[in-house]
Amino acid sequence: MAKLTLLVIRTQFSALHNWTTIPEDHTQIYLKHPHRHVFHVVLKFKVTDDDRELEFIEIKKHFDWWVTKSLYENYRELDFKTPSLGSMSCEMICKKIMNNYCFKGRFPCYVSIMEDDENGAEVFSKSLLREFG
Repeated sequence: MAKLTLLVIRTQFSALHNWTTIPEDHTQIYLKHPHRHVFHVVLKFKVTDDDRELEFIEIKKHFDWWVTKSLYENYRELDFKTPSLGSMSCEMICKKIMNNYCFKGRFPCYVSIMEDDENGAEVFSKSLLREFG
């Protein structure tokens, strides 16, 4: 019998970001300038009902809308410029989503952001960590 069931949503969005506080002698100094990534996102929500307690298609559509309204800096729908996340790191993006994205009163218990589906960050909620002791 399963102890914990998580609903999983995967999506992606493209945006610019940069590392404004990078030390001048860092080997990756080019990161100081805005550069584009496809950010791959995984959201997980705890559920107790096996019959669509939360509908993942609805969450995905809502989250994709939320990204344009809440994550992008100065986003204008008909601008056609690549949206910017400013100087947010993957860790910062994860924490902003974890603390601010809510679907029908529910916050994700896990958020993963990967740049170009290669490297990134993961954040687990304290309640999820307690589940695993």
